[in-house]
Amino acid sequence: MPVLLLLASLEADKLSRKAPLALFAGSLAAYLILNHWYEAWLCPRCGKKFVEARNATGISECAGCGLAKWSDADGHQA
Repeated sequence: MPVLLLLASLEADKLSRKAPLALFAGSLAAYLILNHWYEAWLCPRCGKKFVEARNATGISECAGCGLAKWSDADGHQA
């Protein structure tokens, strides 16, 4: 994806002089919004922020209750 953004910004200057800046500002805004959404994700089991931690086997899980990533509240893999 970053390669596509780079290529698009290189070609965007042919459209107008402000196009690369608009493309950068738009992608930065999208990143900040999506990052906030990701960071605010709540664990379906404990209801706290899903803070990712890795257990001894290397599997990502909730640091609050130990629910494995991509599992539903009952612990079944999605």
